[in-house]
Amino acid sequence: MVHRAARYALHGLSVSGYTLITLICCPCSLLVPHLRPTHCCGGTMDLGAEWAGQVDPPKPFPSKRIDIRSRPHATQPDTCFFLRKLPLELRLAIYEELFGGRHVRMLLIENPEKKRMVVKSTSHISERQISHLLPNALGTSLLRVCRQVYLEAHETLLSSNTFHISALQMGVVSSCGLGTRVGMPYIRHLNLFHVYRVARPTGLVEAFNDQAAASLIRDATAQISTLNRLTHLTITFTEVWTYDTDDPAANREDCEPDQLLNTSWGRLVVGIRLPTLVKVQMKILRQRYMAPIRRHGSDTWQRSLDERITGLMVGDGAQERYQRFLETAGKR
Repeated sequence: MVHRAARYALHGLSVSGYTLITLICCPCSLLVPHLRPTHCCGGTMDLGAEWAGQVDPPKPFPSKRIDIRSRPHATQPDTCFFLRKLPLELRLAIYEELFGGRHVRMLLIENPEKKRMVVKSTSHISERQISHLLPNALGTSLLRVCRQVYLEAHETLLSSNTFHISALQMGVVSSCGLGTRVGMPYIRHLNLFHVYRVARPTGLVEAFNDQAAASLIRDATAQISTLNRLTHLTITFTEVWTYDTDDPAANREDCEPDQLLNTSWGRLVVGIRLPTLVKVQMKILRQRYMAPIRRHGSDTWQRSLDERITGLMVGDGAQERYQRFLETAGKR
């Protein structure tokens, strides 16, 4: 009972709460480079580049892989009820219950033993639990039972979960984590997030025209455009500010959706042209460093932005509306 209560208490903590516990229990841990709070550089949050240069990068997937689909399956024994007696439809339902419905965070971390960066993942029941310390593990060990189970369940694992990937790490995660040919083509739900810092009150339009970050976002959106099975896409921009929140300029008025989408970052987002998309959303979040995250703008403003971006990217006539948007934007 005590352990359960402690676990629930940890789940209720914010980022600042974890930091306070770390300072009290183990203050020396903040002296270790890879345990320090995320370092900021320029207008973009540096997700580990401070120490990534000190170790080798992750190993990409080999270019030549054995195609196990083309090889014959081993004959399953009659005593294997799961594979010999249970219908495929029921097996697929079991796979989806076991693997699906999670939010999977893909991230780069340092492996001290191998002295290199590696791509790791954590799975969570809901999106709100991604920042918690206790993830909900996926039972991927089932994929190693035999070739038939792997072939049946592999696609379910990738298509029935929402993957959260940083725009700065999209290329590395694709080539070294999920695999550009092995995993990425099966993803249907993706949340691409980008965290940027502002040191003074800045309008959204000005922030979204930052050209240094635009090159990173361009690479990520170009890779998203190759995901031919993607149906649900969320782009999350989180602004971390360090200036005084009492500054009147901090309470800036919301810009119009078309103004935001006509920025360098906005045009890259709406430039993703995938006929398979059924839902697209752009979230704008704001956070004082080491404080809780809050949403930017009112509910009405967020709905207007969602409706506009959906009209430009989803459904019949989206391409025509997108072309008119470009023509109108070019005249401004």
